[in-house]
Parts: sequence; C-alpha cells; structure tokens
Amino acid sequence: MQDFVQPRPKTETVRSRGRPRDPEKDRLIRDATWTLIARHGYDALTFEAIAQEVGCSRTTLYRRFPTKEELVTTVLEKTLRGVEPVIRDDMSPRDVLIMLVQVGVDYLSGHRGAAILNVASAARSKPELARVFDKHLANVAPYYVSQLRRLAPEADDARVEFVLHTLMGSFIHHIAIRRVSLSQAQMEDLVDQAIALVSKH
Repeated sequence: MQDFVQPRPKTETVRSRGRPRDPEKDRLIRDATWTLIARHGYDALTFEAIAQEVGCSRTTLYRRFPTKEELVTTVLEKTLRGVEPVIRDDMSPRDVLIMLVQVGVDYLSGHRGAAILNVASAARSKPELARVFDKHLANVAPYYVSQLRRLAPEADDARVEFVLHTLMGSFIHHIAIRRVSLSQAQMEDLVDQAIALVSKH
C-alpha cells in the first residue's frame, strides 16, 4: 500500500506555548485562501484579506505561516492529502491511473480549479511561487509515471512525460477551464487514451 503524496521526513519540533492549533481554523484558512485566489488572483491574496474572510487576526496567520509562499505551500499540500487515495498492491496500472484521475478531478472541484489556474499563471513571473508550484507537481507526477512505466517499460522518458502531461492536461482542461464534471466512463476513456499513447511504438 502506498500513499498518494510522499510523507515528509519526521523532524522534532518544539511546540510553542499557548493554545493548541485549531483544526477547524486551519480548514477555514485553507478554504479562504482557495476562494480568494480563485476570485481575485494570487497577487490580491493578502493575510489581511484572509483574516477578514476567516474572522481571525493577522497575528493568527503569521504564527502559522511566516510568508505567503509558505501559506500557499501548506494549502496545496494539505488539500492534496485530503483527497489522496489508498492504492492497493493488487491494483492494475489502469485502475490506479483511473483512481489518480479521480483524485485530480476531486482536487480541482469547485473554486479550486480556477485558483490553480491563477497560481500557475502567477508562477510564470514569480520565481518564488514557481518553486512552490513545481514542488507541488513533483509530489504528484511520480505516481502517474510509475504506472505508465508498468504499462510500457520500454517507453523513453520523453514519451512518458508527453503522455503524463496529456492526461493531466485533459482533465484539468475539462474541470478547471470548461468547468464541467467528468463521468466515470469519461475518466476511463482518458486513461485508455493515455495507455494507447504510452504503448505506441
């Protein structure tokens, strides 16, 4: 059994004095961050705007996130962990890929699709955000790649990368850009097209 996102190495941390973190407040901060980025873009995302949306002080946010990039990093990671599937060892590569596409669809549902597009757009001109976004993608891509490699071990890196981005780009287009849902049959069709592409000689 493997997790969708590779866990971070455990490190010892010293908890600061004071009240323990409120999980509900953390969830509200994540939701507010997604909503504000979707509505107004990354540049308009400020701690003041989040605090107003959540109903907390800016100090509460600064205690959790020293920078805006750290905030976005945490929001991306925690949201992804919230939709991660359990991949059984006996699952076929096709079934795993279908599950991963479902995860991607769930992740981009609602206002998160628009927010991700805004983050990706802003990352083109902001190196610090580009590093955050690239790291986020790097947490996801290996799980697709491992299944594509199982299907076509002879495929070269360029073909696997092309198929990976074609598959991910397809469901991102439908969910985030067209803002339409995908049926189970449609997700299966996307995966079958990817399998045909990666297996093509």
